[in-house]
Amino acid sequence: MNSYDNFIDSYAVELRNAISDFKKLDEFAITEADLEKAFNRIDSIYDRGVASKLESFLHNKRNLTIRAIADMALDNSNRYGTEMKQALNALEDYVDSLSKYLPEEED
Repeated sequence: MNSYDNFIDSYAVELRNAISDFKKLDEFAITEADLEKAFNRIDSIYDRGVASKLESFLHNKRNLTIRAIADMALDNSNRYGTEMKQALNALEDYVDSLSKYLPEEED
């Protein structure tokens, strides 16, 4: 089994949870300025292109799958030698960053 399959097998639950949380985000409730802040935060922490890829998923959520994150993870691992789990960390951090800018829900 290669590292791609190992990544998916090892982090399947975390990937499903992060993808589910990501897909629940209402990006239209977040201002452009706040979207940019979240993007810049991820862009400053993770490998080149990760923030752009996650941003593309935000605008086309149906393309966000476990395989898509695994592809991004493998690509970054091959290009930069980055541990594949960093793709999952980036997704979780992006969800957290964007969630900070969502309006408070009223009870």
